[in-house]
Amino acid sequence: MKRENLKSLLVFVLLVAVGVGCRRLISAHNFWPNTAVALFAGFFFRSRLLALFTALTALTISNLAEPSYAGQWTAISVYGCLAVSVLLGSRLGKSPTPLRLCATSLAASLMFFVVTNFACWADGKLYARTWPELLECYAAGVPFFRNTIGGDLFYTAALFATYALALQLYRDFYPRRMQPIPVRKY
Repeated sequence: MKRENLKSLLVFVLLVAVGVGCRRLISAHNFWPNTAVALFAGFFFRSRLLALFTALTALTISNLAEPSYAGQWTAISVYGCLAVSVLLGSRLGKSPTPLRLCATSLAASLMFFVVTNFACWADGKLYARTWPELLECYAAGVPFFRNTIGGDLFYTAALFATYALALQLYRDFYPRRMQPIPVRKY
């Protein structure tokens, strides 16, 4: 197996493990790594299809033990927001700054809140399709939104910091070119 393929396989497995494992271990609703996994997958993988597959695989496996979504539009909106997060991650550039990571993570959190709560209301199973009920739906989502922001920021920082550390360690232990020892002439 080529070195590049092996690296991609390893990152795929690690991201899915983080996405599934952390979601299973953390009991706080919406303090989950799914958006961070999508952002990092979009950033890391050259293939957007592989990045999307990684994020959706992690979410799908972690959803197996969860109760189903409130309705089909809610489920579609969750998966759709994850797909957009992959796209946002692919736009981060080669070496994103902490400010850019923070802004992208917050944008993904806000998008998730707005889209999924609207979809929950539009499904009509939990809320009547009236404007006061839409506002009630968004108000009910605020506690979850706090956890979403916290989880997205925490896991995004953790994934990208771990990646930066791994790159630095790799460069320290395996320099691409050995620098020749300077020879002094007398």
